Amino acid sequence: MGTALIGAGAIGVGWVPVKGSLPAPPLIDVLQSTTFGTIAAACSLVAGVVILLLAWLQLGTELTRSGSTDLRRLWLTLAAWSVPLLLTPPLFSRDVYSYVAQGKLMAGGFNPYLTGPSVMPGWVSNGVDPLWADSTSPYGQVFLLFGRLFSEIAGPSAFSMALMFRVLAVAGVAILAWAVPVLAKAYGVNPARALWLGVLNPLVFMHFISGAHNDALMIGLIAAGFALVVRKHPYVGVLLITMGAAIKPIGLVALPFAGLLWAGQGAPMMLVARRWVQSAAVAITVMVGLAVVSGTGFGWLNAVATPASVKTWLSPPTAAGMALGAVVDVGGFNATDTLISAFRVLATVAALAFIAYLCLRPGTRNPVRAAGLAFLALVVLGPAVQPWYLLWCLPLLAATALTKIETKWMIYGTVGLTLFSLVSHLCDGAGYL
Repeated sequence: MGTALIGAGAIGVGWVPVKGSLPAPPLIDVLQSTTFGTIAAACSLVAGVVILLLAWLQLGTELTRSGSTDLRRLWLTLAAWSVPLLLTPPLFSRDVYSYVAQGKLMAGGFNPYLTGPSVMPGWVSNGVDPLWADSTSPYGQVFLLFGRLFSEIAGPSAFSMALMFRVLAVAGVAILAWAVPVLAKAYGVNPARALWLGVLNPLVFMHFISGAHNDALMIGLIAAGFALVVRKHPYVGVLLITMGAAIKPIGLVALPFAGLLWAGQGAPMMLVARRWVQSAAVAITVMVGLAVVSGTGFGWLNAVATPASVKTWLSPPTAAGMALGAVVDVGGFNATDTLISAFRVLATVAALAFIAYLCLRPGTRNPVRAAGLAFLALVVLGPAVQPWYLLWCLPLLAATALTKIETKWMIYGTVGLTLFSLVSHLCDGAGYL
């Protein structure tokens, strides 16, 4: 019921690129072009998110009480909750239309690492947020190749392309639904509980399935890569992790931890270094091959800072800079931007130092858990944070024995970011772009 109401609400307050781009424009017009329709859709969305959140919490309570390890029922639940969101307009973010624009750039012979969507005539009608009009792509070569393919299949329809990107996101969720229980079983964690926390999470339905974010495929491939390394298929596992990074380059953070997992618990540093070299060799070979095949080179190295142009209170270093800047600016100093930059630099150094510590002083720490902690550090200390970024680390941490306190904080984080996402979407005034 919750996701059905969310899907119904998406028809009225979801992101739609242009009028007439959907199979049933009269229904869209009624819900998005009238006050009553918009209010009814917004109420449906609010009720749906609240019901989804309560259903998820109740399911977790029942799993805790029963100690059930029945994965089949949870997989069916995941599928059932997903179905109402598969064909509806995107919610909670319009980033998918930036994916559409980058795919069209590729199909038009442009290099998205060098040019933004504004070079294409009519780019506004594709639904791209003007904030990214001149921004180059921060995504990997594989993702851009998918975009070119989808553009050639869908033609001018931005909404059809958005649905194709949703297929990729759903594929990522399906991979996660397989990989997380595999990792949980390997580390003595209840696989059903891990699946509930890391994959049946409301943020997955809201941002991976409804929002169609490419982070779903990235973390799905990374989790699957770790699962294959655990199952003694290290080269294939490293290949999958590299492919995840070729969707979104932040995934490269997982590579050194794959090397640690490959070397084994308590391995001497010489063996660890050898595994790191082997992992790097696989990754470099794949990345060079993709750069040649895609014809885009390694432009993503220069474009990964694109999201940092967003100032959000969700990012602790950015929030600290904005808060202190507001105080200092009262005296007429106009130092907010400088303070934000300073806090971001300090936070980035702290995150990199923490990740280096996790890699170089592994001790008896689980490498998969260490990878989850590394991603969590990047989220907490990153210059820009979005609600779905929690899903970079949550599936990995859920599969590797969270303590009761850690589990509570992950649940609190999920609830808070779920409600934040809902309020933000309604405040953005989603509708025809």
